[in-house]
Amino acid sequence: MARGGKKKKKSWQWPAAWALSSSRHFVVATALLGTAALLSLLEPYVWVGALIRELGFHLALLALLVALIAALRRAWLALGLLIAVALLFALPLLPLYRSTRPTPQAGPVLRVATAHLAGAKLPLAALSVWLTRVRPDALAITGLAESASFGARIGTYRVLRGSAELRTLLLVQNALVVPGRERSGAYPSQAVRAGRCQARLVAVELPPIAAYTTLDSRARGIAALTSLASAPRSIWFGHFGSRADAHDLAAFRAHHALRDGRLGHGRAATAPSALGALGFPLSHALVHGWISVREMSVGEPLVAGAQRTLSTTVELTEQRCRFTRGGTE
Repeated sequence: MARGGKKKKKSWQWPAAWALSSSRHFVVATALLGTAALLSLLEPYVWVGALIRELGFHLALLALLVALIAALRRAWLALGLLIAVALLFALPLLPLYRSTRPTPQAGPVLRVATAHLAGAKLPLAALSVWLTRVRPDALAITGLAESASFGARIGTYRVLRGSAELRTLLLVQNALVVPGRERSGAYPSQAVRAGRCQARLVAVELPPIAAYTTLDSRARGIAALTSLASAPRSIWFGHFGSRADAHDLAAFRAHHALRDGRLGHGRAATAPSALGALGFPLSHALVHGWISVREMSVGEPLVAGAQRTLSTTVELTEQRCRFTRGGTE
């Protein structure tokens, strides 16, 4: 017995107490992550489930980090549960990273880009410099400041406008425009030439799914997109405010038979720009018809305060659209 009448703890009791305290921490961490994983399964029914699904990539990383600590401390039960939680969050991301076998380009290509300004001011001079440097065939500009004002043309680009509420512009190379095939409405749309075929471009802007107060406006926007007429070949690109596979977009994707352009190209995170690849993929390019996404990349924002730009190169793969040695068929 130690002096003062206090019992001295045996040497084996200290590690036991430390392990007990650590196990409690792992129980709490595993319970929280497991609860989040279960709530994510409720995405079709509750907003919280949809919000957690948007955080799936980050929660998977967090679960793997805690699992690594559990492995170092030999908390085997917590380790197994945490790996299961990480897999639950990570499995929906696997198709984005599946390997693809590149094929030789045989058909005409279109290069489209999307830039969400998030209310940042975009000077005409800065836009003109960017267009001259990158030269996309089409650019969807969303989230314009209310004071933004552009003419009907910017250099070699024709400017199409959406509704005042959405503040969306669609810029298309004038040489590609099919006369008389533009469609006015909430979402600017234009048919363009690609080889001997045509493709319809639609600029999309939806409120963010993370903002509960704008869910009704988002639902109306999705309904308006769903009601638009389909085309044999189309590209829907812009700011969707959520993952491309978000549940509330399911009816829209099914109605137009759209495919996520990111498949095989990674997450393509665009917001916020400061997080880089660890950000959220809120801008997308969805395609319909015989269209293959050959390249997809994320670049610097147009201006400070904007989200990162998303550039996509697509190929029209139908036989009748393909080039011959003498030009186009």
